[in-house]
Amino acid sequence: MNKTTKRLLFAVLILLLFLLTVYFVLALYYREGFSLNTWINGVYCTGKTVEEVNSELLSHTEAPDVVIVDKAGEKYTITLADVDYHADFSSALEAYRQEQNPYLWVDNVLFHSRRTLAPAVTVDEEALRRAYNALDFVQTEQKRIKDYSLTRDAEGAYVFTDGLSDRIDLEKAFLALKQIVENGQETLNLQESGCYYEITPDESQKALRNLWKEIERFQTCDIVYCFGEERHPMTAADCAFFLTAENGLPVQDEKGSFVLDEEAVTAYVQSMAEEYDGYGRTRQFHSTRGDVITIDGGTYGSKMDRKKETAYLLEHLLDPGVHTGTPQSHIPSYEREAFCYGKNDIGDTYIEVDMTEQKMYYYEKGVLKLETEIVTGNMRRRMGTPEGVIGGYVKMLDGRNEEVPAELKSQAFESKSVAQRAFVIAAGPLANFIFAILAYWVIYSVGIPSVKPVIENVTPNSPAAMAQIEPNSQILAIDGKNTPDWETINLLLTDKLGSDSVELTLTPFGEDQPYQRTINLQNWTFEPDKETAFETLGINPVSSKVEMTLSKVVENSPAEKAGLLVGDKILAENSTALDWKAFVAQVQQGQPFTIKVERNQEIFDKTLQPEKNREGKWFVGLSPTFLKVGEQYRTELKYGILDALQKGVEKTGQISWFIVKAIGKLLSGELSFSSLAGPISIAQGAGASSNAGVIYFLSFLALISVNLGIMNLFPLPVLDGGHLVFLAAEAIKGKPVSERVQNLSYRIGLTILLIETIFVLFNDFLRL
Repeated sequence: MNKTTKRLLFAVLILLLFLLTVYFVLALYYREGFSLNTWINGVYCTGKTVEEVNSELLSHTEAPDVVIVDKAGEKYTITLADVDYHADFSSALEAYRQEQNPYLWVDNVLFHSRRTLAPAVTVDEEALRRAYNALDFVQTEQKRIKDYSLTRDAEGAYVFTDGLSDRIDLEKAFLALKQIVENGQETLNLQESGCYYEITPDESQKALRNLWKEIERFQTCDIVYCFGEERHPMTAADCAFFLTAENGLPVQDEKGSFVLDEEAVTAYVQSMAEEYDGYGRTRQFHSTRGDVITIDGGTYGSKMDRKKETAYLLEHLLDPGVHTGTPQSHIPSYEREAFCYGKNDIGDTYIEVDMTEQKMYYYEKGVLKLETEIVTGNMRRRMGTPEGVIGGYVKMLDGRNEEVPAELKSQAFESKSVAQRAFVIAAGPLANFIFAILAYWVIYSVGIPSVKPVIENVTPNSPAAMAQIEPNSQILAIDGKNTPDWETINLLLTDKLGSDSVELTLTPFGEDQPYQRTINLQNWTFEPDKETAFETLGINPVSSKVEMTLSKVVENSPAEKAGLLVGDKILAENSTALDWKAFVAQVQQGQPFTIKVERNQEIFDKTLQPEKNREGKWFVGLSPTFLKVGEQYRTELKYGILDALQKGVEKTGQISWFIVKAIGKLLSGELSFSSLAGPISIAQGAGASSNAGVIYFLSFLALISVNLGIMNLFPLPVLDGGHLVFLAAEAIKGKPVSERVQNLSYRIGLTILLIETIFVLFNDFLRL
């Protein structure tokens, strides 16, 4: 070994000795503190003592909240800052420091030593117990009756108290709470910690619980009485009231069914009738002038048929089908019907006649649509219509009514020939028909949107189903007459009242394969004012749909407060699409209810609490998605100038003939007199059509004009038709009908017209 090698080896030994010295010096240094690269709870602890690290950790430690979770998932919080919370990491730090080998500190150079330690916690036990005892579940459990009991609450409903199920061992729960606090944990699950008693009820307790299940089902009655827009759901107390009871419990028969108290049911119906009947009831009415008027009951108003409703409840209350939890609307039977029902049976659509001011006001849905001067008296008492206002009248220059100056006698009406007088009288009805023709001319020239007469589905066991009419078929003609739209179909079918059958020409929609079907019309009747002819035959047209996907959520509404969003889909209990009408009926009950909501392919529950709007109606502030009729089903009835005029003439003639035949059917009894409409219905129709657009309003005016023309030609002495009859008699006899006969005829005609007016007004009020 040469000298150079020896020197090199010596240098290496010196270096190794130095490194060993440094290594052991550091090992001795870390004996009293934490090793290199030690991190505890995010704090760098290298070389620090236990006391130093403990102090630093405590400076970052705050008293946490401890959450207690019961079996139902309800959470209760205790803030440890309120119970003299103290934490100390010393024991955990010392244990970890001793766990570290100071001679292996080099490991931490390569591997960071990170550790999370929980402190040893101490609290004031008495303060902790006070906070624990203040929790809701502890107080409820302390007050809980430790048995099964079936009693009635303040309103009279049966209430079952289950004092055995889900009982909590409060002392065990407190000890568990204390333990997790001392261990530095923050959650106590009562069920997982075994804090619930395991109690098995005896036979008598089981029997009482089974009885309660039947009572609970019975008290959940689905029957919701509908009085117009007002809803009267049966409460649990109402249902309990219906049951015959002995010793505080409902009586059951040998089959296990409850026994109803007929007198209680009768009393319930009586009280409901007294609350909602309008007949004979005094009302408060706010007039247009601002006065509050007390209106006696008079002859207007509804009156419930108490006997029929009592019989209905006695028959249905024990039916399991009305105790499912799904509300079922029920319209009661009436001895007397009215246009509107419920407490506000005047409604918000009505005619107000101010006798003092001689004015009439027509309100539609609470909005003043018409204000006009009227005459409610007679000319002899100088209470006629003021000149120059709506409601005035025009009179002929006629020597029979007043003195005519000599220079004007040749121009007087009675001086004209029979033909001239007949033309003058007929000019009014003729103008009605001309106006209708011109109106339809404009309509068909501009074009009126319509829906193709395509059948979406056929009602089972209906006349249409019996005739084997297929869905998705388009109606081309009825008895050979073309049917471009549903209005024409309804008109032609209504005209077939009293016939034995009707033949329809159809084709599969989108195809040209016509086929015929004959519908049997024997024993077929319907009410034209309430329903369409084709629907009563079982033909249901393609129409718009309602999809329960939210298109709008009103700001600050119950829907927004519940957390609903645009795009949410509301589902039924079985996770199918909810019916919009059923949802509206639920809202109108005014009670909180739970719905299922689908959002981002997740389904969860939301609770809605309906609120009343300015009109006093229940609402939740959401809108579904209204799907319009598909473009393939839409059409427009539009023709050239000459063709449109021809269509106008044909339409006017068709309607005129229909009205004449309808009058005949009224007289023969084939058509009910209840279908007749008066000024109120006309005003409602005018309002609805005007809101729909100018074209629809013009169509309505044309229809009214034809009706007026036909009615004025009716051979009633006070109408134009009666005058024409007198003129015809004059032309045949060669002299006018005697004044005595005319006056007598006018009185009879006026009486008939007055009776007709009262009758149609009565029909109008029944529709309100």
